[in-house]
Amino acid sequence: MSIEVFYAHSSDNPDKSDWQLLEEHLTQVGKLAARFATTFGCAEYGHMAGLLHDLGKYTTEFQNRISGEGGRVDHATWGAKEAYRKWGDLAYFLAYAIAGHHAGLANGTELGNQSIS
Repeated sequence: MSIEVFYAHSSDNPDKSDWQLLEEHLTQVGKLAARFATTFGCAEYGHMAGLLHDLGKYTTEFQNRISGEGGRVDHATWGAKEAYRKWGDLAYFLAYAIAGHHAGLANGTELGNQSIS
């Protein structure tokens, strides 16, 4: 199956007319995160984190899930992995924020522990 339209969020509406497009969602979150990060001089990093935070929704498995045809799908870590792949160690703080955007932020020292949830 080839997917041509990717969604970030769904509703009970079967014609999908009120479903949020993934590209729109990522763009809006990127802008919002940049605005928040401006407070501490990191607007560009906030923007990038916002753009990458739901990258895993660009999968057939996730699209099936929000259409009611699949189970849980890890979408939160895809963007973290991509940040690390692209920027290496320089992207650790982005990767932590992206990976923790649903599960909470890892404290960076102990497996399974979170500093914020």
